Amino acid sequence: MNKFSILSISFIGLTLNAIVVPLLGDIFLEFPEVSPFLIKGLITIPPLFVLVSSLAFPYLSSVFKTKTLALLGILIFTLGLGIVWTNSIENILILRSISGLGVGIMMPLTIAMISSLFFDDKVKMLGHASGFNQLGCVTAVLFSSYLALSGWRNGLYFHLLGVIVAFIVLVFLPNIKLNVKNVPITVPLFKKYFPYSFSIFCAMGILFVIPSHFSIFMTQEQLASKQSVVLLLMIQPFFSFLGGMNFSSIDRYFKQNFLYFSLSLFFIAYIILSFSSNIVLLGLSMALAGYGLGLLLPWIHSSAATKAPQSELAPVMSLMNFALFFSQFITPNILQGLQDIFSIQDIRFPFYCSIGATVLFAWYLQKKMPA
Repeated sequence: MNKFSILSISFIGLTLNAIVVPLLGDIFLEFPEVSPFLIKGLITIPPLFVLVSSLAFPYLSSVFKTKTLALLGILIFTLGLGIVWTNSIENILILRSISGLGVGIMMPLTIAMISSLFFDDKVKMLGHASGFNQLGCVTAVLFSSYLALSGWRNGLYFHLLGVIVAFIVLVFLPNIKLNVKNVPITVPLFKKYFPYSFSIFCAMGILFVIPSHFSIFMTQEQLASKQSVVLLLMIQPFFSFLGGMNFSSIDRYFKQNFLYFSLSLFFIAYIILSFSSNIVLLGLSMALAGYGLGLLLPWIHSSAATKAPQSELAPVMSLMNFALFFSQFITPNILQGLQDIFSIQDIRFPFYCSIGATVLFAWYLQKKMPA
């Protein structure tokens, strides 16, 4: 049951934004006086608070055992349910940010536990953890959208899943002290693992264009109904789940060509998004981008976990978690800034940028982290 309890934490680890993405349109309608920038902040600002607790994780892991850390993270995450009872956009943003603090504990904890408890099948477990991250996103989008049919606040009841995960953790999670020292994140440590953190930053940044922009693109282009857009958005995390679950076998099959295969999926996906309005092809692009991310994230995590000695594991996982969520914060803002500065009106501009970013990312990975 060790695997099941760890994967259950992974299941809710990335749902922070997945819960809210389907609700943004309804929130905007309820608060028409609030700027769209602040509404979008409901998915871009909470990752900053994930970063805060991620950076504190090395210290927390040196003080508390795994079960305490997991329960603390789940409890803080579940506080986001308080949004159901507030009518203030400021309070909604505060509660979303508090939830982010919980995610910042859970995410590095799962990876550190896998690296500490599993040896022969570490790579496989990291793939499964990444897959369960994405499966949680699929489930969050599905249930949040369904519950929101009777009011967008009801979509937030997905947070109650944290109660079930807390029970699983309480009963089955090994209560161990991670064999790590409270190693500070120093400049030499940052430089040593920068390629891994930067790779996570790039992979998530390229992918995050989809959840942050796809629904706006589909609405303005009037390509599909609201329900169809939600279904299309679910394709991406579902295929990320499949990619993570199949990571170890795909890695063994492609060997030195693994990076080329993974990034070609990103490239083709954004070519389609840049030039096609066909719903079937757009669905295919969601599948390709999702599967590519599902392969890349565990590959980067396993590469870092293999290189890092046990004493550096916690700060390394914190750095990578920092990069993952900082990317979610900065990517939409960079793209919006470019559009504002250069007065770019093309709704597909972020997809064009992702094509170029994928090419540059492929060059960087081949240069700094050859397969």
